[in-house]
Amino acid sequence: MSSPTRRETVRPEQFRGRDAIGQDRTAATRHWAALASLVAGVIHLGVAPTQSDQGALVVPFVIALGCFQLAFAGLVWRRATVPVALTGIVVNLGAALAHVAIRATGPPAASTPLNVDGRPLPGHGVHPTDGAVPGDLLAISAGLAVVWLLVTLLPPRLRRRTVDVLLVAGAGVWLLRLGLAFG
Repeated sequence: MSSPTRRETVRPEQFRGRDAIGQDRTAATRHWAALASLVAGVIHLGVAPTQSDQGALVVPFVIALGCFQLAFAGLVWRRATVPVALTGIVVNLGAALAHVAIRATGPPAASTPLNVDGRPLPGHGVHPTDGAVPGDLLAISAGLAVVWLLVTLLPPRLRRRTVDVLLVAGAGVWLLRLGLAFG
């Protein structure tokens, strides 16, 4: 029979800080998320000059997003906490939603350039892939991979809630696109 005053020894690798996401089992996932964020950031910075035809606000947005993704890669590589993971999810998902919105309806706060016959130029509300740069699509895909990897790092209860929110957001984007296609 053990005494009630006996204390168990806790090894450092068993300790999980209040905000820390598990260190041992998730190191590979953190590194993959950092690599995907690095790829997305480099590609965003590389395609930023090609986005100048999309409007004056798009290029600074793409540059800021690329810089964030590069800095975020370093942060996630070292240590991912729950707030860091949630920030990465929100920013990368927001970038993907902004990409869909810009490709579907044109850039915000910018006039829609028209052809001589009055039709919008490609990439300005005609079709979401008109004028899309393949590198830009690859960067958005890498950003979505970051979202997926960061969701797997969350504690189980928060992971379930986050997946529910992502499902609702995805359904909303799908309904928005469906409405734009038929509206």
